[in-house]
Amino acid sequence: MSISPEVDVDVFNFDDDTPRETSATFRFDFETNRITNEIIDGLPAIEQFIYLTLRTRRFIHPIFPDDTGEEVHDCVENPENTLAYKKSEIPRLIEEALIYDDRIERVYGFVITEVEDSLYVSFEVDTVEGYLSIQEVY
Repeated sequence: MSISPEVDVDVFNFDDDTPRETSATFRFDFETNRITNEIIDGLPAIEQFIYLTLRTRRFIHPIFPDDTGEEVHDCVENPENTLAYKKSEIPRLIEEALIYDDRIERVYGFVITEVEDSLYVSFEVDTVEGYLSIQEVY
């Protein structure tokens, strides 16, 4: 006699191209750093995912799995890294942070400009829902 009951579980086949889940999520208000009660889906949800990923450091927060977040800050904040090195690494680090999401098809067109002590990074993202233009400051 087993302690846990025996339960038949349906096995799902995810090998086909059928849509899995909606990307519906609660909207995050970046000005107040609070989750709102508004539900967003589609392109706005993907854009929110991108900005949340770019503002979450990888391997720092134990609540997130290791594939969540970015490592750009480590590269930018390292005083031994030259500006040329930072400009060459930022596109790769951002693409690695985002491309694992099935909704993101391509990350490209990086433009990185230095203004005082900051690096302004802009790039384009092709998603399953459409096109996004992203800007971030490091």
